[in-house]
Amino acid sequence: MVNRSPRRFSSVRHKLLLLLYFSIILGAFIFFAYHVIYARKVVAGVSLGALNFSGLSRSDVTNRLLLEFRATEGKPFILELTDESHASPGDTFRYRFLPSDFDFSYEATKSAEKVYRFARSGNLFKDLNDELRAIFFGINLSPDYAYDRDKFNNLIRRYLSDVLRPSAEAAFRWEKDKIEITPPQVGYAVDESLITGELTRALINFERVLTVPIVITLPDFTVPEVESLRGEVEKMMKINRKLKYGEKEWPLSSPTILSFLKVESGPRGQPNLNIDREAVGGYLKTLAQEINRPTRLTVLEVKDKKATRFVPPETGIELDIFTATNLIRQSLWTPDLSAVVSLPVIKLTARGVDSSGYGIRDLLAEGLTDFSGSIPGRIHNIKLAASRLNGLLVAPGELF
Repeated sequence: MVNRSPRRFSSVRHKLLLLLYFSIILGAFIFFAYHVIYARKVVAGVSLGALNFSGLSRSDVTNRLLLEFRATEGKPFILELTDESHASPGDTFRYRFLPSDFDFSYEATKSAEKVYRFARSGNLFKDLNDELRAIFFGINLSPDYAYDRDKFNNLIRRYLSDVLRPSAEAAFRWEKDKIEITPPQVGYAVDESLITGELTRALINFERVLTVPIVITLPDFTVPEVESLRGEVEKMMKINRKLKYGEKEWPLSSPTILSFLKVESGPRGQPNLNIDREAVGGYLKTLAQEINRPTRLTVLEVKDKKATRFVPPETGIELDIFTATNLIRQSLWTPDLSAVVSLPVIKLTARGVDSSGYGIRDLLAEGLTDFSGSIPGRIHNIKLAASRLNGLLVAPGELF
């Protein structure tokens, strides 16, 4: 009996080696042929935006890009701000603007060079990897472009100023001598970074429509929910309150009191009436303009070593807005308290010396006399003495 298996195995191995050699030669031929074909052309599978440039020469890429860019040069951009939450159906805002409005332009030469230079870095392994990725998966490069970011941002902010608004809660107001409720308002917000990202996407793909979602912010309470607080509001307004400082008085009118009130969410989400510190503080800042008095330093004017003018310092006053706000809040919450709120002030001490540098800060004494009807000689002497003494400066320790 004859065993033929070694010869059969040798035959299979021989065929496999031939197949391997053939594959290597074929691969080398394909690799060589590919590089001969694409020696001066764009690598297969390379695109720029929506344009495929596989197999084109550098000049062909440049010419095609120039034509493409010129075709879109005057086309306007459209910014669409759309409510995608469907909280407020139909709210879509559209704005048109031209490339020249923000100095936008594509750079054809640089873009063409980027396309042509792909997989031509000079690094054999990197270029081979880039070629294979382009052939099997495709490579989409971004075109080069330029625009003025400041002009674009200013343009967008101008459009957004027509759209953006904060949500507003239903609020009490005084109208025709009675308390009314202003309906709540839906708010609009837009993430500006999304607009920049959408612009980049559109420029890369040679598109002109930018679609950006509007964020809808809804108020917390409805008119009926706010209406449930009317009793508390009416209780606050039963007493005619007024603010007082010195001889001055300022009545707290019904519209003013209502402007202090705001509706906030309670621990369980229910509407609660509160007094807005910022609103009260803003009102008091207006009153402070009538109350506040700045400090005044000593004024001493000297000429020929004599004082020609002297004004003593004066302590300033400033409305204590923080304490006054607390007093007003306390008065509104407590109807049994006095209807008159005395406004507290802070005294401001004048610090520093007169600008002449003599260090005189206080008026120690002042003398007045009436010499009408005196004989002429006495009048003459009084005038002479007054002219020599009035304004005389005596230094510390000096004999006078």
